[in-house]
Amino acid sequence: MNGLAALAAPGTTPKQPLTWWAAPRTWDREDLVGFLQPTLPGDGQRPRVVVLDNASIHRATTIREAREDWAKPHLIPLWYLPPYSPKRNASERTFRRAKHEGRPRRTQPHERALLATVHAGFRDLQNELLP
Repeated sequence: MNGLAALAAPGTTPKQPLTWWAAPRTWDREDLVGFLQPTLPGDGQRPRVVVLDNASIHRATTIREAREDWAKPHLIPLWYLPPYSPKRNASERTFRRAKHEGRPRRTQPHERALLATVHAGFRDLQNELLP
């Protein structure tokens, strides 16, 4: 099971402070573009900034090419964390909570149950983050 998640910056008031996708397969760069594209437009007053770690799909040519389209006013600059810096990445803490704290049962009887558990973990975190 793999997931992609976006966590809004502290102090912002988006409708959803946490957005995620989960699926029982490996993500690729097209998935990342598909995930980021609908979350890109800013609120009309300030642009969104996306901070990525150095996963290979984050640095792929497809992302660099899409970045040119996104680099319009009130859309998105991409920033990359330094290598090996999970403590600077708030989404790492969110993923850890979703994986370990929110859902302590690590095995599920089938793929659908595992997917439902992952979504429930992220929903619980989403509810905690809502003002």
